[in-house]
Amino acid sequence: MKHTTTRLSGTAGIITLLIYFVPATHVRGQETNSLAISLIPGIWLTGIAGARYRVEYADSLTTPSPGWSFLTNITLAQSPTLITDYSAISNRTRFYRSLRAPFAADSLFQFSGQQGSNGWFYGYYDGTGPSPYSPPEFKPMTYGPEYQAFIGSTGSVWYVTPDMHWTAIGPDWVHPNGTRTERQQVIHWVVRRWQSSVAGEIRVTVDLADRASRADIGDNGVASHIFLDGVEVSQLILPVGGSQQIVLNVTLQTGSILDFAIDSINGVDIFDATTQKIFIETVQ
Repeated sequence: MKHTTTRLSGTAGIITLLIYFVPATHVRGQETNSLAISLIPGIWLTGIAGARYRVEYADSLTTPSPGWSFLTNITLAQSPTLITDYSAISNRTRFYRSLRAPFAADSLFQFSGQQGSNGWFYGYYDGTGPSPYSPPEFKPMTYGPEYQAFIGSTGSVWYVTPDMHWTAIGPDWVHPNGTRTERQQVIHWVVRRWQSSVAGEIRVTVDLADRASRADIGDNGVASHIFLDGVEVSQLILPVGGSQQIVLNVTLQTGSILDFAIDSINGVDIFDATTQKIFIETVQ
């Protein structure tokens, strides 16, 4: 039998997790079996609903200052919210703290119907420029209510041509266009663009999730691309039914441009509606 004791204590906004194990093994003849328990810390974060927080951890509180490491960024949909730390399975002691994230940009809360508002632009690449499917061929979209019926959206969105292309951007979702489609067969990478008003190191967090999984009819996921001033700095394949978080530290100049593009893999845009939420914070 395996005995586990867990103690949680909180002081000055820092939570300490201590885990003690008493191992046990049972041997019968030539057969050996044992039990193992993995405890995953659950941390309740209390704050302002709708605000963005950064959660950090340290494996020791070494003086004069501990080495805090980034765990996650989170926008509180409700307070308190439970956060789990799967990376702490092998740690007997871990310390946590939460900080109000130094805000630079938020694609969901700053979504609007005006190009350039808070530095955000909405557009697409269509492969017709001298550098196909890259930032120099960014084309702006149109904003309006014509796309309301799309995947249950109830408000105005950014789009290219209703009923001709799937290409669209909503508050927290995007959809590319491809060549295996019931609409016009042309590949569009859908792009949120942010132009920086700050200089220095920033941390970019991108939350991605497949909104409609239909592998049974050919859905093959999407690809995510991040470009900084025209150079690709991140690429990720989001599989059917998958969810991923991208965390990326980059250094910007005032006026630097970040493009967050989603493309249908091999032109297959079957059920390619994708959750895309971007948070950008300055690094202290």
